[in-house]
Amino acid sequence: MSIADREVPLSQQNLPTFESERLLVRPRVLADLEDCLAMDRDPEVTRYIPGPWNDPQKHPNDHPNNHRDFVLGRMTADYPAGLGYWSVVAKRENKAREQAREQAGEQDNSAGQSEEFLGWILLLAYPDETAEVLPGKAEDTSRVEIGWRFVRAAWGKGYASEASALVLKHALALPAVREVVADIDPENSGSIRVAEKIGLVFCGERRVDGEWVYCYHQTCDAKPAF
Repeated sequence: MSIADREVPLSQQNLPTFESERLLVRPRVLADLEDCLAMDRDPEVTRYIPGPWNDPQKHPNDHPNNHRDFVLGRMTADYPAGLGYWSVVAKRENKAREQAREQAGEQDNSAGQSEEFLGWILLLAYPDETAEVLPGKAEDTSRVEIGWRFVRAAWGKGYASEASALVLKHALALPAVREVVADIDPENSGSIRVAEKIGLVFCGERRVDGEWVYCYHQTCDAKPAF
């Protein structure tokens, strides 16, 4: 199946969009695919995350291609209401700055250019390995997982915490959600700093795919740090 034959479900299209002073956090779309694949191929970006990131990058219609199919599968999955993936892009200079540049006689070369993709934020139902999975059973969304991934050029600028804080606030406002969790590799100090900065608190360790991870969380009765 080609990309043209794939669609992003309405559950994803209907996700809210968030803005900060520097960032636009919007629902992820199929047009973000190549940016997502390129980000994953950077070994530093996916250093602590197991996945098919090193599979050959073939023509989009040349299947099988595990990495491309994996990301496409995530993009076209139908998640519970309010959950899914958001792409994070840098906002263009605000109008005042554009006017200041015009007055200074500087040329604005950003007109007509595409968005600057910085990364993504996810919000998914937290997997309960002890729960019985029944056909047609709705996912339990009382506990959800938050995660983030950003291109290396965006590191160290506060983008991850700035964008994640917006999605965390959204998650805690969802009626069914009681807890938001982030599982992080113990050596991933960058992600640990992001988790702590947005108000997640260390709550222990657990095994994920055979590896120990640190678990950070925030409950709905906790006051957000933003």
